[in-house]
Amino acid sequence: MPEKVRVMSKNMVVIKANEAESNRMRHMLLGLIGGAVLGLLLKWAVPDPLHLSWIEDNLLSPVQSMLLHALILVSAPMIFFSILSGIANISDTASLGRIGGRLLLLSLPKLAFYVVLGLFVGDMLGGFASFPEMMAKDAVYETGTKLRDLIIGIVPADIVTPFHTNNVLQMLFLACFFGVMLAKAGDWADWAKNGVNFFSRFLMELLDILLPCLPWLVFVSMTKLVMHTGLASLLIFGKVVAAAALGIPIAMLISGMLVLIVGRCSPLPFVRKVARFIPLPFSLSNSTASMPFVLSFCRQKLGMEEKFTKFTIPAGMQLNMDGTAFYVAILSMMLAHTFQIPMDMEFYVAFSLAQFLIALTGLGIIAMPSVYAAFGIPEIAVAMVIGMEPILDMFGTAQNVAGNITTSFIACKKENLVDEKAYRQK
Repeated sequence: MPEKVRVMSKNMVVIKANEAESNRMRHMLLGLIGGAVLGLLLKWAVPDPLHLSWIEDNLLSPVQSMLLHALILVSAPMIFFSILSGIANISDTASLGRIGGRLLLLSLPKLAFYVVLGLFVGDMLGGFASFPEMMAKDAVYETGTKLRDLIIGIVPADIVTPFHTNNVLQMLFLACFFGVMLAKAGDWADWAKNGVNFFSRFLMELLDILLPCLPWLVFVSMTKLVMHTGLASLLIFGKVVAAAALGIPIAMLISGMLVLIVGRCSPLPFVRKVARFIPLPFSLSNSTASMPFVLSFCRQKLGMEEKFTKFTIPAGMQLNMDGTAFYVAILSMMLAHTFQIPMDMEFYVAFSLAQFLIALTGLGIIAMPSVYAAFGIPEIAVAMVIGMEPILDMFGTAQNVAGNITTSFIACKKENLVDEKAYRQK
């Protein structure tokens, strides 16, 4: 709820935007811990494998499948409308001139870099060796997606089939195609753009209704996992969190290099100030909730023009999901190893392309089930790792905000809209 307060003869509005997000994160962590505890209790109290199998088949698995299907039902069309709406907005932003173009040129290659880096880190970590063997045995796999098949198959024969078959890659193609057409249509298509924005908002609200169910999905999935493997399965989760945490120092290094090479100014004030600031978005774990603080930071600490930041920070937020792309790519590659998906150069290129397109939505691991299915990874695999997302998202949000500030600062510097005195001031 917004609260109006008076500070030094000025009216200020304080919005408590992160309370619901914090509650969701706590509930997810409680589901993670509670599921681990229940799994250990069942493993100790029910030594008979037949009894454990009955509990899993008749109690845990039906609940898990029901919740996962509800998630997939909403996530696929939400991806379509998010991309469709996002491309229209990006195209409109780019048409404003050099500033929008620079945002695109700086943000998209950087996002692709973090996707590739995340896949490389996930490849180094390997698979989730402690996942139940029965999960791999019961799943139905494809032989893998070849780049040639992906290119040919990504263009649907009609508009209905991608939604009927839940083919997210074809949905992404349609979203990109229609998004470009809407952006070029001009004012006469404003009604269509409003409709797209409506459905994007509607599906996001629908997802908000399902989000309270996610802790139960985490609880059930973790119970099944620990019931079979014990605490050994949690050790690999720690490696994933450590890998995601490495994204922050890597982001600081990349940001410093970009400020030096592209922005052509000393990166030391930038890195020092941003490093002190990102604990705030880390704790908030929400880029939108962090935005008012980011705007103030850019203006006061980095000397960026206020009118400029009011455009570049919101516009760049969706383009700079670096941290989210990084940790989702790590998990994706680890799951590909877990289920022994055949990997060659074609697989890496196709998998990277799919990861990059999904990264633009900023939805995280929640958007991946249908994408995984196209590459032979069981959709249910998401249920086994989604419990880690509240922790990973804290590091991801900090990295997202750092990347957004970086591209906005460089674009601002190119326009000579940075107060050098304020920038160099400690």
